[in-house]
Formats: sequence, structure tokens, C-alpha cells
Amino acid sequence: MQPTLFISRDHKDYRTKNLVLLLIEARVGLQTFDAGAWRKVDLEPVSQ
Repeated sequence: MQPTLFISRDHKDYRTKNLVLLLIEARVGLQTFDAGAWRKVDLEPVSQ
């Protein structure tokens, strides 16, 4: 989804107060890497 921006002065009394309404929408995904999340496991059977 592309980011969207909506600008308006027609909200309540924003025109008389010289205000502007900005509505911004974006969908963002954050990715994190953790070196401790991976473990090496030896699955070979142990002979006794």
C-alpha cells in the first residue's frame, strides 16, 4: 500500500483559527535480527 496524505482546512473551526489538518497513513513493517535466536543442534546419536 502506498503512503497517503490528506490535507484539509474544512474541519470544525480550523479555517477561522488558521489551522490545517494533516492525515498521514502508511503501513510499515519492521524487521529485527537476533543472533541468539539461532542454535546449532547435533542430532547424531551418542554411543555409550
